[in-house]
Amino acid sequence: MDQAHVSYSEIQRRLEHHCAEAERLAGRAAEQEQRLREARRERALIERDMADVELAEPRVLVAAKIEAQQRYRSHIERAHEPAAVMSGALAWLSDIDRLNRAAVRAAGHAEQMGQRRREVALLVEELTLRAKAAQVAADSARQACLEARRALARRDEANVSQADDLGAPTGLDARLPGGMTAIEALLLGERSIVSALVRRLAEEAGLEPSRVQLLLLELREGLIARAYEAAALSFPQGHAFWSQFTRVEARAVAASLAVLGRGFDGRGGWQDGKPAEPRELALALSLAGREPRSVKHKPTRAGLETIWQGVTVAAVEHLHDNAPDLGIEAVTALLGPRAEGLSDLWDNWGRVRRLLLTREPAAD
Repeated sequence: MDQAHVSYSEIQRRLEHHCAEAERLAGRAAEQEQRLREARRERALIERDMADVELAEPRVLVAAKIEAQQRYRSHIERAHEPAAVMSGALAWLSDIDRLNRAAVRAAGHAEQMGQRRREVALLVEELTLRAKAAQVAADSARQACLEARRALARRDEANVSQADDLGAPTGLDARLPGGMTAIEALLLGERSIVSALVRRLAEEAGLEPSRVQLLLLELREGLIARAYEAAALSFPQGHAFWSQFTRVEARAVAASLAVLGRGFDGRGGWQDGKPAEPRELALALSLAGREPRSVKHKPTRAGLETIWQGVTVAAVEHLHDNAPDLGIEAVTALLGPRAEGLSDLWDNWGRVRRLLLTREPAAD
């Protein structure tokens, strides 16, 4: 059915149904996975115990006794004192007694353990299939929940647009610096804008201000993290090393360094505080498609320690490249798994999107 002809209450009902189903199936998938882990643990214990049970087989027992006798003969060959010979003999007799006792115990448990071994093997196979099926069902339900959230957000966006056409206020009770949008100010950490967004969204969505603030901060951190993971970085102008490259080339070098475990930490330094070696930088240049010898201004070992100074995560630019109009499909796709914890935002995305796209001139 065309979503345009579905009532708002029906979309909300579908959202509640699909998301409740997603939560239920996620719980079932977790239970199946836990059962599978327990079965695998039991299988490992049985395999360990089967080593003793196998002593019930005559050939295994004979082989173990021969091995004990060989240890005794080796000991005798090295012994030079009667006491050492006696010690070796006692150890041999102790080994034989232990093997005989283990064989007696094994004879009583061999059939039982073998049966349980077969049962657990079948159980692991069955639970593996069940766990996979439960995970597939949970993933499908999660996707249905997400699609329902997107449908609700699209309807909210349409309702908000209609309200705007009727003259409803759209701005924030704060001035945005430099004419930037509220989402840009949020990503850049403008506290006054964050406070204004919190007050307005709490009022419009009926949520606790503390909850709204947490959601906005999680949205901000998620967008910044995704930009960082994509090596969407901004490099200082005039830098002796970075200015030799185009933006795309510089980001490729940064991404190659990250692959080598020597990437940017997001705060002006190296990951784990470990600068790359000159040879690692040369390898990163090669991975990025540049011949190291063609790069004139390569930093020295000392220069490598400060190579990231002035480099920042270009979260605003990355957002513009991937979700310029803040459509819910684009934003949730950009966030990836990080979108799952922001359900209250998606449920009110029409209002949220309108406010985040607010643009006002800077105060005089």
